[in-house]
Amino acid sequence: MRETLTIEVVDECVELLPERAAWWGRRRTLLVSDLHLGKEQAFATLGIGVPSSVLDETLARLGRCVADLGAERVLVLGDVLHARHGLTPAVVDRVSAWRRALRVEIGVVPGNHDRDLATVAASWHLTTHGTELTDGPFRFVHEPDAGVEGRFTWAGHLHPAVAAGRGQRFGQTALLPHRCPGGGAPGLQPVHRPGGGTGGPVRPALRHRPGPRVRGAIARAGEPVVSRHD
Repeated sequence: MRETLTIEVVDECVELLPERAAWWGRRRTLLVSDLHLGKEQAFATLGIGVPSSVLDETLARLGRCVADLGAERVLVLGDVLHARHGLTPAVVDRVSAWRRALRVEIGVVPGNHDRDLATVAASWHLTTHGTELTDGPFRFVHEPDAGVEGRFTWAGHLHPAVAAGRGQRFGQTALLPHRCPGGGAPGLQPVHRPGGGTGGPVRPALRHRPGPRVRGAIARAGEPVVSRHD
């Protein structure tokens, strides 16, 4: 059985999933971010080795989440792609075939890596939104910002990771609310792809449910989050 952590955000229940995703059940919506499809192909052009299985693992993980939860919509909070060099014919065809088999709406709030998203949006059946999307009490963006009055903001981009104790670091494990300039408190969506990516730790004052592994962690609002992004 999938181990999850349910939090309440502005009177909405959101379930944090071990697959580095979040489930907004009332809207049958799965939230993910930073897929970076084609990253291993782009890195190969630079002579950097990345396991060739990452693309298939990413698609399989997302497909399982959709099927298991009965999702009607997937919202990707930016960086579906990694780079133009990663859009090889094999990658385009593989994702196109996956999309034909996955009957769910996929909406995208484009990120800084998605400059070439328009070239595959039609064949991958993606609905592209602007720089932000609002739905109910939530606002969805790629890069965290100061937020807007009256809405809770979900964002990606920062690739958050968790540091818990001296010398211990858990990779891309949690969706982490933190305080931003201007008083906003966005939720940071972790990298969905296997292996995560570069990212910085959330350092102080974590609280998490006890168990054999860290399933989710929330940094207290008002305390700093130290992150990097690529």
